[in-house]
Amino acid sequence: MRILDASSRAIALSEVRSAMSASPFLFQPDWARVIAGEEEGVFGWLSANYVRNSLLASGGVPALSNATIGALDLGGASTQITFLPPQGVDIMANAFRLGVTDTLFATVYTHSFLYYGQNEGTARINELQLVAAQSNGTNVTSGSVVPHPCFYVGTPLLSTNYTSYAAAPGITVYFEGTGNASECAALAAATMQRGAYCLTDPKPTPPAVPLPQSMGASSDGRRMAMGALPPVPVINVNASGSTCSLNGVYQAPLAPPVGAPASAQPVSFYAFSGYSRLWEFLRLPYTVPLSNMSDAVTALCGMSFAVANATYGTADNAAFLPSYCLIGSFVDALLRVGYGINASGTVVTVAASVGTPVSYATGAMLFYVNTLPWQLNMTGNTTTVVRTTVMSEDVARVAGGMGAVIALLVVGTIVGCLCCRGRSAGGLTKGGAAAAHREDGYVVTVSPTAAARASQPGVPDWSGPGSPGGVAMTAVGGGSGGATGYAPVAFVAR
Repeated sequence: MRILDASSRAIALSEVRSAMSASPFLFQPDWARVIAGEEEGVFGWLSANYVRNSLLASGGVPALSNATIGALDLGGASTQITFLPPQGVDIMANAFRLGVTDTLFATVYTHSFLYYGQNEGTARINELQLVAAQSNGTNVTSGSVVPHPCFYVGTPLLSTNYTSYAAAPGITVYFEGTGNASECAALAAATMQRGAYCLTDPKPTPPAVPLPQSMGASSDGRRMAMGALPPVPVINVNASGSTCSLNGVYQAPLAPPVGAPASAQPVSFYAFSGYSRLWEFLRLPYTVPLSNMSDAVTALCGMSFAVANATYGTADNAAFLPSYCLIGSFVDALLRVGYGINASGTVVTVAASVGTPVSYATGAMLFYVNTLPWQLNMTGNTTTVVRTTVMSEDVARVAGGMGAVIALLVVGTIVGCLCCRGRSAGGLTKGGAAAAHREDGYVVTVSPTAAARASQPGVPDWSGPGSPGGVAMTAVGGGSGGATGYAPVAFVAR
């Protein structure tokens, strides 16, 4: 949605608002919106740490433990990096203050790179290869066959067709694989633009750029030599020697600064979405040093198409098999060159593509449910959630149409429906529930398991999947006849 022009986004959101207004959902037009990339990154961080129980101290009380983990999300059009910096690191830009619960807050570094998702990032590599071919004298026309180091030798040409948007706009070419891992890695690294002007380096020297004639440049816009960047204090830089990551964007350091307490640890990461599919294609363990992925990609790119197919090919990945050297090289460059993650010293854990959901949508639910005025009381075996403001719509009407929101999310359009939400002093609760309406608000009763009550007497359950007492809430209502899932629920547009 974020790469659409404004008029196309408006049309899409108009359709969403019309559909939701005619649905059994509690809905207001301004609830449907396109979230910012930084919100997507933060929601992903919250989701990753929730499923890993990193938001709990001993005894199940919500707290930021030392085990919080950075989040890496890879979509088709954009990618996000979000993390709580090591102790002793100040965030100079791209900071997001996040309310985990009504009493627990975290300030994380986050940035979303539009056009650096898997599809757009690999397209950048293809454009760069077309520019290189043109520079070497190749006349790129429709149907041209262009050598490409990121495709295996012997890859069928019909599976490598590409329509250019920049180097040869509108022209469709076919890439002939040369299977050169080092050349492919160099192409991918070049798209990270690590030489871009970094405004947050101390007293940065302007880069060598063409000057307009009005400023004294020659008629051909010849570049002006401006000198090298000065040394920067160690405490302000990341592993690359700069305060920036790709494209000159500031990034907080991933490692503790000099003089930090011995307890300070470098950031480790939890990756999901596109990363999950790459890891599973390469058949890597879900937790490995980043260098293992780099080595696997190098080996893959050196294979012929026949060997790659025999080694990794399945019925499920046949359509994408020709592109995995290209995809893997882009991801490797993004992590090591772009973000400056230490390949040998950083362990990355990747979420499985099926099972417990780790996504911005899950994190959005967790974020928004802690922004509304619900009061939770536990008496005996029953927990009562009371909304403190009056709402005329029946909660059953909201819950009954929940399946429609999920369906709209799946097709990628949706939507800011903040419905059926709850809160407590500790955060979320989960448990079997029935919904009822009363004149002064909503009442939802839940019956937590004996294990939950025993582990946290008098305190609502904040446990993640697999923890004692963690059971799904069932909202009973009209429309679809009921829905099961996390309740409170919030969905936002992507």
